[in-house]
Amino acid sequence: MASQEEPGSTIPPHILSKLNPDFVPFFRDVLSKRPRDVTIKVLRAHPEKYRAPTAIDTSKCERVTDYEVISEDGATVPVRVYHPDPDKHGDGPYPVHLNHHETIFGKAFQDAWAALNWVINSATTLNINPSSISVGGISAGGNISFVLQHMARNAGLPLKLCLASVPPTTDCISYDSPTDSPYSSFSEFANGPVLPWDRIKYFGQSCFPVEKRDKIRKMWPEWWLAPIKAPNFKGLCPTFIRTAECDMLRDEGEAYGLKLVEGGNKVTIKRYLGAVHTMMYLPLENEQRRSYDEDAIRALREAHGLAK
Repeated sequence: MASQEEPGSTIPPHILSKLNPDFVPFFRDVLSKRPRDVTIKVLRAHPEKYRAPTAIDTSKCERVTDYEVISEDGATVPVRVYHPDPDKHGDGPYPVHLNHHETIFGKAFQDAWAALNWVINSATTLNINPSSISVGGISAGGNISFVLQHMARNAGLPLKLCLASVPPTTDCISYDSPTDSPYSSFSEFANGPVLPWDRIKYFGQSCFPVEKRDKIRKMWPEWWLAPIKAPNFKGLCPTFIRTAECDMLRDEGEAYGLKLVEGGNKVTIKRYLGAVHTMMYLPLENEQRRSYDEDAIRALREAHGLAK
């Protein structure tokens, strides 16, 4: 049996052989010691105990402003706007973050649509160009951005770019087993060090429990919960999809990109070799992390006409 201190000793060999070697010691030192899944009640009672190192409180930072947006059903949605330092950054783009976690599953799409329209209608207040807007997100945020690009197309609202990283595009949190997925990466990395099957199952039990699934599915269009099932893939905004090689969600994210290609849209798909689902959050200063950030900057600059 492998020593407990041996790097990667709990990572299946077929996954270990593909991982970026910079990641393996980090798994041994940090991720392998993380607490197991806990209930939402416990998380809310002690958020500081389980907060990720990247979950920084930005509410007191300079040029950060909180707003409230009214969603379609009258619910109040908190939105945070980040205005960059003009001495270092120059003109836009300005990030707007939507807090979509504290509500019933599926409501995030409705709230995100309200937030997008609020941004456009508040262009003067926010000092932005309403005709130069992009959407994007990581993981579930990428899923939301896919739904938004369809909603924007349907409403005649032009977007410059949809920038989605490691996105789920199916209703995988309702699966009973990894083999329920038609995509091979879902089974191949089911026992990976980051976002394994038991984690996805935990998320499903928390936000999409069996006893509420019928109710939730009746509330929203099917393709909101699985954007790869959207009825029309024509006329969508340019899209940059980034996936991680060692991620269960890899293949379904790339499959969505291929549907965009079939619809005649401008699409870039990049797979980061050896990377895991949370590659952008890991405190590792390596070439892959720098490349990830530089790719986003370059794509946004080009989309918004700021490329030199």
